[in-house]
Amino acid sequence: MEMRILITGSREWSSVALIERALRHEIGSVPFDQVVTAQGGARGADACAHKAAVRLDISDYTFPANWSDEGRAAGHLRNQRMLTEFEPTLVLAFKSNLDLALLRGGTEDMIRRALTAGVPVKWCSGSSSLVSILNAPQTAGVL
Repeated sequence: MEMRILITGSREWSSVALIERALRHEIGSVPFDQVVTAQGGARGADACAHKAAVRLDISDYTFPANWSDEGRAAGHLRNQRMLTEFEPTLVLAFKSNLDLALLRGGTEDMIRRALTAGVPVKWCSGSSSLVSILNAPQTAGVL
């Protein structure tokens, strides 16, 4: 079975190495040719995720937001497209100052959408190489 990892995170994220390490950890013994990643094509975590996928020789798909046609909603619409079209088996989120209530920000929007859809999410704050597990909310906004 193919492992489909969607990567999201801060536009301020700069550690390709930490994303690569998290990917290696999550992939484990799955052959890299059975792993596919996707990201939103923004600077920061998305760009780092693409570089990590290239380093690992993993197929990577970019889902850019269509800011000119979709305006301010473009990021949120792109997040839903990534979830619906890519059909991830896991979401990895990379952001140091994550709003744990998941009420603000594009990364938080992607996490909230994934959890609502039943897709597991792991978060890395950057303060360690460990990836923390976020559990699906029982009710909206509750972790």
